[in-house]
Amino acid sequence: MSGPQGAVALVTGANSGIGKDVARQLAELGSFDRVYLACRNEAKAQAARTELEATTGRSIFTVVRMDTSDTRSVLAAVDQLATCWATSSCSSS
Repeated sequence: MSGPQGAVALVTGANSGIGKDVARQLAELGSFDRVYLACRNEAKAQAARTELEATTGRSIFTVVRMDTSDTRSVLAAVDQLATCWATSSCSSS
């Protein structure tokens, strides 16, 4: 699996299971500059981010609180990402 240099990914359900493993694999490719971990529970997402950074040796993960079953939550996450990309200043929290 390879990706374009400077790529960005958004992974839903990234605090466990398949989503977390996909986030890990994307980071290990080395071609992704940012991987957004979209999760419902911020505490679990932060724990996953800490583990992924330790596992991959990369600090490219940003937590985005998102519940895909809640339209308002998705729209808020989209607004957060749009602001982040427009200003090129994304925090890793």
